[in-house]
Order: sequence, then C-alpha cells, then structure tokens
Amino acid sequence: MPGLWFLFQSLIGAVKEKREIALSHVGDANSILEVGCSIGLVSSAFKYQHGISFTGIDIDSKAISIAMNKFKKFPHLRFSVQSLKDLSSNGSTFDYVMFGNVLHHVDDETFIEMMNDVLKITTDRSLILIVEPDVLRNDDGFLKRMYYRLEKGRFRRSGSHLIGLARSAGLQIISLKEIDCGALVLPGVNLSRMLVLAAKRPSDLTN
Repeated sequence: MPGLWFLFQSLIGAVKEKREIALSHVGDANSILEVGCSIGLVSSAFKYQHGISFTGIDIDSKAISIAMNKFKKFPHLRFSVQSLKDLSSNGSTFDYVMFGNVLHHVDDETFIEMMNDVLKITTDRSLILIVEPDVLRNDDGFLKRMYYRLEKGRFRRSGSHLIGLARSAGLQIISLKEIDCGALVLPGVNLSRMLVLAAKRPSDLTN
C-alpha cells in the first residue's frame, strides 16, 4: 500500500539524504527521469527546480495517481504509469536518469536489461545515477540489522557487485561513494549505508 510505504520511508527511509543526493548530481541537466518514482518522495527534491523538465515513471498506477495529485501545482514535474522498456522505445532522451533505491528489488538479469534500456534514452553527455543500500557487514550493529529486515529488497549488492553489473551492461563508471544515512525518528543514528554510483553511456556506443 503506497500510504504505508510513504510513512515507513518518511520516518526511517533516509528520504532527506536521497533528495540531497539527487539534487547534488543535477549539474546542467535540463531533462530528468526518475525510474521507479512511486509516490514521488525523491521527486519532491525537484519541486522548485523550475528550469528543468522532470519525468517520473512507475508501473504502480496507485502510486502514480498519488504523485500526480501531490505535484499538480508543479507543471514541470510529470508522472506516468509506464515501464522503462516502454519508455525506451519511444525515442525520448534524458540528460539525467536516476534510480533511487529500486534496483535491489530486481535480480541481476533484470538489472542488466534495465541498464540496456537506459542506454537507449541517454547520450554520452547524460548522467546515470544509481542509489542503492549497501550489503550488511560483520561490524554493523543491531539497529542497522533491524532496519535491513524491515526493508524488503531481496537483491542488495556490494559496491563491487554493483560496478560489475553496470559494466556488464555497457555503462562507463564515473564514481562510487558510500554515504551513511539516518532516520527522522532517530536523529544522529546511522540506520543504513547507501551506495551512490554515477555512470554514463560510453561515447563510442551506437544504438
């Protein structure tokens, strides 16, 4: 249910950090795509970025309906029920494509298929941003382990695994960073660790 998911993410889902990460990579991008935007928690970072055109897509029609209603006063933010594969077949291109904590819900084969679709909607000047939860480590504490039990993604990946998959799909890696994230209800406590992978389409790639 989108409402319960919204509450969970708002309270302990590191939404603030995800929005900051999303905005910090905009650069001079004019056209932005968020894949798996759901109800627009991360999308809201772009509410006042009036010089851009933002598109959020998701296959969950209920979530998109909420997002459309929530951001109806911001005409530069558009939302639609559609898959990345469908979008990649219509000739659109984007300066900036981001995945905010969605790819740990798909297996490696689907991950690579999605990146192949991304290559069809980007140019060698576009940025591809992937934000994902890191895997648990031996020294991670009780709270972090409890948080990871609540977060249901089945395919969390290490940084090296993430890079390997991106390269297998043909992406050129720019950087990989680790960011500790907190929670609104527990200020000052790190509950999760995010991997932030920036990549691009190779300049010699042809569709």
